[in-house]
Amino acid sequence: MFIRTSTIHQYARKNKPKLSSGLIWLSSHRFLSQLGSSLFGLFLPIFLYQQFEGQLEPLLGFFLIHAILSIFLHPFGAKAMSWLGLNRSMFIGTISYACFFLSFLGIGNLPLFWVLFLANIFLLIWRTLYWPPYHTELTQFMGKRCGQTIAWLSNIASFIGIIVPLISGFVITEWGYPLLFVFAAVICLFSLIPLLYVPLVKEEYSFGFRQTYKVLFEKKHRALFYTYAAEGAENEVGLLIWPLFLFEMFKGNYFDIGFLATCIVIAAMIFRFIIGKITDKRTPNRLLHLGTGLYAFGWIVKAFVTTAIQIFIVATYHSFVMILMRIPFNALFYERAADAGHYVDEYTVLREISLNIGKACMLIFLLIILHSFNLTFAFFLAAIASIAMNFISKIHFEDQTKASASTTTALP
Repeated sequence: MFIRTSTIHQYARKNKPKLSSGLIWLSSHRFLSQLGSSLFGLFLPIFLYQQFEGQLEPLLGFFLIHAILSIFLHPFGAKAMSWLGLNRSMFIGTISYACFFLSFLGIGNLPLFWVLFLANIFLLIWRTLYWPPYHTELTQFMGKRCGQTIAWLSNIASFIGIIVPLISGFVITEWGYPLLFVFAAVICLFSLIPLLYVPLVKEEYSFGFRQTYKVLFEKKHRALFYTYAAEGAENEVGLLIWPLFLFEMFKGNYFDIGFLATCIVIAAMIFRFIIGKITDKRTPNRLLHLGTGLYAFGWIVKAFVTTAIQIFIVATYHSFVMILMRIPFNALFYERAADAGHYVDEYTVLREISLNIGKACMLIFLLIILHSFNLTFAFFLAAIASIAMNFISKIHFEDQTKASASTTTALP
């Protein structure tokens, strides 16, 4: 398929939002970090699935333990973020992420239990110390044009994402996983360079441990909790079950899996610009309602694909409608975070906890039904979770109706 990339570049320059220096450096860091994680991201569940000799229970159990620990460790991570500072917290989190990849080099030299134990610790440090400050700073630097900015920044990452899955599949086929671990770790460490130039942002997490969960489960924040728990549940199916499904369908051919992912990225990045611009000009709620419905339908269709061409067609469609859903969804999230004002870091921590609660619930449910249903039943669960993500538009609408009564939005 021939694509006129010059046209894409012209559109990007014409619709490029004005970016602050802080946003440029933060995005450069995230771009490199995402490049490192993308080398291994699609193949991580496949790799662990093989280490567990094709058994799903220990694989799901590994990620379930991680999700449960994340739920309770996020408030401590937020307090550490306040003490360390946002940039330093992301710095330590990124180093931990690199160590996460390198820890798998111990397989064959150490018992599998201890390798996974170390990997889980590094992943927990990264999750609790990295994401809350990242979202907090991105909210501060982004400004008003959330939809178009998110689309533009995502498309920059997609340019490199065109070739990354193909490279990963080739490297694994020719040299195995260890070389990929090293590449991913080294690139993540290189992402620390632009992080050194990100302007300092001062935020202090003001909630205590008990107050964090008290606020999260209050009735007035219930829609927020349901929204992000549903997002976490849906994400877990996409990150774990879908790669395993591809692995089985392509009979373990890593290169074919990478080639499919590359083709989908090419198609998706063309569509992303259009949706980002529409998001800023029209009501995100309407796009979100349309996108979630089409996206949920995509999950259902995925349960019935049986050939490689069907996988490509359905996966390409699903990536299209995911963009239609994701850009307005993320735009509403950052608008909500910005509206929280002083509580922007508290808001992001509550979101991270909700995400992991949703992941844990999905994993527990999958473990329960594992022996009674086919693996593709998880796609129906993801469809239900996708529809539930519409709660965020309800929150946004309620805030708009109350805007005349108050000039500031306080989370508690």
